[in-house]
Amino acid sequence: MRFENRLPDEGINAQPENLGREAIWLIFGAIACVVALVVLADVGARWLAPRLPFSVERALAERMEGKSPDLSPEERAANAALQDLADRLRGPLGMPDDITVKVRVDDSDVINAYATVGGRIVIHRGLLRRLRDESELAALLAHEMAHVQHRHVAASIGRGLAISLVLSVVSADAGGQAASVLLEQTGGLLARGYGRDHEREADASAMHAAASLYGHVGGVTALFDRISAARLEQTDQDAGNTRGEPARRRCPPIGGDPASPVVQGKAGGSPDEPDSTSPDRARGAPAVPTWLSTHPTDDDRIEAARTWARAQGVPLSGAAAALAPALLDWIRATDVRCRPAASNRAANLRLDQP
Repeated sequence: MRFENRLPDEGINAQPENLGREAIWLIFGAIACVVALVVLADVGARWLAPRLPFSVERALAERMEGKSPDLSPEERAANAALQDLADRLRGPLGMPDDITVKVRVDDSDVINAYATVGGRIVIHRGLLRRLRDESELAALLAHEMAHVQHRHVAASIGRGLAISLVLSVVSADAGGQAASVLLEQTGGLLARGYGRDHEREADASAMHAAASLYGHVGGVTALFDRISAARLEQTDQDAGNTRGEPARRRCPPIGGDPASPVVQGKAGGSPDEPDSTSPDRARGAPAVPTWLSTHPTDDDRIEAARTWARAQGVPLSGAAAALAPALLDWIRATDVRCRPAASNRAANLRLDQP
C-alpha cells in the first residue's frame, strides 16, 4: 500500500487580516496610552504637589541657589525695600506663617516678574522702572506672592516632573533631558505663565490685598495698564526692526510718566473710555482669542478688577506712597544705557582706566 501526503488547501499561507490596518491601530493605540498617562500624571501632580509641606519646596530652592553672590550696596538696599513691602503684604494676603517669600531685583531690561520654587520672587528692572508708585508695586508683589501662597509654583513644577517621568517610559533620554531643563530653568519656565485659572486666582488675591492696604484698587488696574503699554512699545520696536529701521532705544522715565497720570487704572481719560494703549485694540491689531491664550487679556483683567471693586464698594483710585528711594537709586545705578550720552562716556572712561 502506498501512502501520499494530501495536497494543502489553496491559500493556506495567506493571511486574511489587513496588516496595514492593524499597524495603524497599534500606533494610535500606543499614542493614546501615552496621552492618557500624561493626562493622569498631570492631574495627579497638580493635586499632590501643592499638598506637600512648603519646607520641601524651600529646601529644593536652597539647593538650587548655591552660594549667595556678592551684591552691591544699592542692590542690597533695593532688595531690603522690596522685602519690607512683601512683609507688609503678608497680613492682607492672609499668607500662612510656614510659607515664606524672598524677593530680589534683577538687573535686566526684561519687562517681567515671576515667582519660582521656594517662595523666591524676582522683579526685573525693565518692569520696575515703569511703575509709578508703591500701590502698583504692591499689586505686582501681591500677585506673585499669591502664586506662592496658592502653591501654583509647586503645581507647575510637579506637573512638569510628572510629564518628564512619563516621557522616560517612552524614551529615557527624552525624559531625563526634560527633567533637567525643568530644574535648571525653573524661573524661565515659570516666567512664561501659569495659565488663566492660576492668573485669575492671583489677580483676585492682589485685589483683596490692595484694597486692604490702600483702600482702593488703583494700583492693580494701573499695573495692567503699564504692562499693556509696554507690550505695545515692544510691538512697535519689533515692527521697526522688521522694516529694517535703525534700532531706537526708548528709555521710559523712572517711576512712570509724570505727564500721564493714571486715573482709575488708565493713563488719562475716564474709567469708561476704551483703553487705547491696549495692544489688542491699538492700530487695528487683531486680538488673540481668549480661549487660545494662556493668560487673561489685559483688558479682561482691568475689567475684572473694576467689577470686583464695584461689587465690594472699593474705590477705583486713591492716594499711594512713592516708590522707596532705595529702589529708585538702584535703577539709576544699574540702568547705564538709559543715562545721557555724556554720563555714559564718563562712566566708560572710568571703567577703561587702568
